[in-house]
Amino acid sequence: MNPPAGSGTPPTSVPPPGAGLGPAPPPPVPPVPSPPPTGGPSPPPVPPPRYTTSILAIPKRLPDALVKASHALEAATGKEVWLLVEGDFMINYGMYLAFRDAKADIAGKEIALVLDSGGGKTDAAYRIARLFQRKAKSFTVVVPRFAKSAATLLSLGAEEIILGEDADLGPLDAQIMDYDHEETWVSALDTVQAVEQLEDSAIEVASRMLKYLQLHTKKRYSMLLEPSLHFAATVTRGSFKTDLITEQVGKQIAYRGR
Repeated sequence: MNPPAGSGTPPTSVPPPGAGLGPAPPPPVPPVPSPPPTGGPSPPPVPPPRYTTSILAIPKRLPDALVKASHALEAATGKEVWLLVEGDFMINYGMYLAFRDAKADIAGKEIALVLDSGGGKTDAAYRIARLFQRKAKSFTVVVPRFAKSAATLLSLGAEEIILGEDADLGPLDAQIMDYDHEETWVSALDTVQAVEQLEDSAIEVASRMLKYLQLHTKKRYSMLLEPSLHFAATVTRGSFKTDLITEQVGKQIAYRGR
């Protein structure tokens, strides 16, 4: 193509695509995918174990704080920890039978029995203590708060008793049902001591009357014994339901007067 006349400027040619720009760039390399993990997906976290009771307990699951304290006690004593912690239950014969059914798990082991009880049946408590004495290699009772009445008897069957800082034991007295006062449990010692006090009072009345009559009549005690006993029986009869105790009182006074 000739340039227009009088322009003096040579024509400019446009190079073909890629001309004078060097070699064409290589095609892009696709990304290499990461290999899948060899172990598969990560397992979910394992929940902590849950501990449940095996003998007469509601609810069945143990509180985490109690489990933690039990493990700490096992580490401190080097003994397997068993629990006898009461809620609405008291020590009874059914509880003894449950422990007896588990005697294979007790045999030959060093046992620390955590005892928290207000008492119950003394016969059942005695049998539980004897079971641990016979089957366990060693038997320790741990009382964090209290072990009263029949639970005290159970504690005394152990080779060692460990008491908490504020723990206490109770008297060894049997509990009987008091049907005259809304069917409540009372100490049998209360009844026995009340009868003993009445007996002492009757003896005191008879003795004073015997001395009084002898002082004023100058007769022998053997002659004055019967009227003195009759007087004491009349005075105290309202306190006794039968004449059996009055008869026993008379025998004691007669023995003392010999």
